[in-house]
This record gives sequence, C-alpha cells and structure tokens, in this order.
Amino acid sequence: MNLMNEKSRNPKRISLMLGKLEEAWNLYSDMRLGQLIAVCAGRDSVCGIEDDKMLERIQGYIDNMKNAGL
Repeated sequence: MNLMNEKSRNPKRISLMLGKLEEAWNLYSDMRLGQLIAVCAGRDSVCGIEDDKMLERIQGYIDNMKNAGL
C-alpha cells in the first residue's frame, strides 16, 4: 500500500535485493546484517536511500570484496 500516492515500486526488486544481500553477506559472514547495510549505504541515510541506489552499492561491495580476493 502506498499512502503517499506515489508510483508503486516493482515488487520484483525484493528478491533481487535479498539475493544480492545474501551474496554480499556470504563474502564476509562475520559481519552483522545491520553493519552490512550501513557499509553499503555509505554516507546516505539507510532510511532514505532508494532501492536502485542501494542495489548498486551492494554490487559495489561485492565487486570490491571479490577484487580483494575475499
């Protein structure tokens, strides 16, 4: 439900986002979920970052970890 009368977000983004979070988390499983989300959000507010931007950040984290050999 969208109370602000904005265009609805694509529900298919959920499984994509969760899959990328799982991939990122598996690269460093000792990290807490909140910590992973905060690291990926960077300087942006976790509550204010749009999903597409967060997805880019998660992918960036995955790429950086793989490039570091982790």
